[in-house]
Amino acid sequence: MHASSVIVWNIIEVCVLCFIFYILNVQSKLRTLDLIAYCGYKYTGMIAALSSYLLTHSLFVYRCSLLYVSISLSYFLVCSFLFINDLFYILYLDEMSSTTNIT
Repeated sequence: MHASSVIVWNIIEVCVLCFIFYILNVQSKLRTLDLIAYCGYKYTGMIAALSSYLLTHSLFVYRCSLLYVSISLSYFLVCSFLFINDLFYILYLDEMSSTTNIT
């Protein structure tokens, strides 16, 4: 029951992100499989935080590890999205400059 509900919520999350990209007319090279991969990174952080609690039985250690994982995941996702956008614009501008002939 729990695994199937996680899959359903993950599919809903990806659908909402695709819908938001469509409504806001976001031009991105991110495909649906990329969004699924980025949405799945949160589960590794959850497992790490829960493992720290199971090893120490301390809520303080659990909350510190959860805070660390949340901040590092946020930093990783922001850097990844900025890199993908920068790469898109570099490739797009390079493609545009090679197709237009300035005389």
